[in-house]
Amino acid sequence: MESFRQAYAKKKSVRMPSEIQSHILNFWFGEPSSPDYSSIKPFWFSGGPSLDQEIKEKFEGAYTMALSGELDTLSETPEGSLALIILLDQFPRNIYRRRPECLFSRLTGS
Repeated sequence: MESFRQAYAKKKSVRMPSEIQSHILNFWFGEPSSPDYSSIKPFWFSGGPSLDQEIKEKFEGAYTMALSGELDTLSETPEGSLALIILLDQFPRNIYRRRPECLFSRLTGS
C-alpha cells in the first residue's frame, strides 16, 4: 500500500514540505506579489460546497500527511507553523463539513 505522501505526490505537483507550505499560504493569503496580499478574504467568513470541494481537492492529501507527522518540519519556522495551523485547523472545517472528522486534528492535538 502506498503512503499518503506518495498518493499526494501523484495527485499534485507539490511534493516537498516547503512547497506545501507555499501552496497553503498562497491559497489562504494570496500571492505575495498581489496587491490584495494578506487583505481580508471573503471566503474566510463564508464558505459553501464549491469552496469545500476546492479545499478538499487541493489540500486533503497534505492534511493527511500533517496528521501522520510527515509535515512536522514545517513547525520549525513561523511561516511553516502558520501553514500548519491553517492546514490542521481551518481546512478540516471545509474538507469534512458537518462530519465529526472536522474536529479530529483538534482532538488528537495535532
